[in-house]
Amino acid sequence: MNQFGDMFLCNDKGEIYFLDIIKGEANKIADSVAELEVLLLDKEVEASLFLTELLTELEREGITLAEGQCFSFRIPPVLGGKMESSNVEVCSISVHVSLVGQILRQVRHLAPGTKVGPFRIE
Repeated sequence: MNQFGDMFLCNDKGEIYFLDIIKGEANKIADSVAELEVLLLDKEVEASLFLTELLTELEREGITLAEGQCFSFRIPPVLGGKMESSNVEVCSISVHVSLVGQILRQVRHLAPGTKVGPFRIE
């Protein structure tokens, strides 16, 4: 898992998928752990999967994580929130995954650019 709650998942064939919590998408990124390790040597791939620029900014601001925590967007990007440090807070991993999952479930059938009114978080 990266520090934003995105997850690397491995199926029974050894294929690696990246579950992008921000977008609510799971995409195959490698056929094996060894292939993933080679892929991560590419700085652009690493920056994309780990949001390294934003992590660097958060580190400079002194924002750190404890065990069981991840960074979470106050206003999720799917609702128009910006991918910047002022929109990031520290959150329990389980709360983060639950909240983002509920939001994504509620907006998944909306066309891009649809104005979103009140929504319910359980």
